[in-house]
Amino acid sequence: MFFHDQHGLSRVDAGLTTAVCVFAGSFMRPVGGYLADRFGGVRVLTAVLLTATTLLGLMAAGPGARVAVALLGLLMAVLGTGNGSVFQLVPQRFGRDIGVATGTIGAAGGLGGFFLPNILGFLMGRTGSYGPGFAVFALGGLAVLGLVLSLRASWKRTLVAAGARV
Repeated sequence: MFFHDQHGLSRVDAGLTTAVCVFAGSFMRPVGGYLADRFGGVRVLTAVLLTATTLLGLMAAGPGARVAVALLGLLMAVLGTGNGSVFQLVPQRFGRDIGVATGTIGAAGGLGGFFLPNILGFLMGRTGSYGPGFAVFALGGLAVLGLVLSLRASWKRTLVAAGARV
């Protein structure tokens, strides 16, 4: 709907564009895991959150169609990278509770897949623009980035003690 309603793409072009964005995110998941194995999950997750927040902020400014397509494709790739880094951290951080942790993360992803489009649509309906929705998501990204940075020191102590690469 975003590409069709906001930018005037045909329904077919909007669907194909969405598919490319989804593919970018899916493709980057194992790449994110690789990067997290190589450079540390917390470091990659921090970079992902900073980049995603920046991209969401740029989307909130309401760019034209070509820029929006590029930004959203890049955003999905970045978020896919983050997914890989999160799952690299799970066994290190949650040790014997991997099943509960991955189940909770999967449930959160499912809820996000439901609530995020609804929040975007609700705010678009109230304001006439998708910009406020992207701004809310950017602020959420900043909040999560702050949380990761505040927990980073304690994670480094516990994960490095276990021999993990943070």
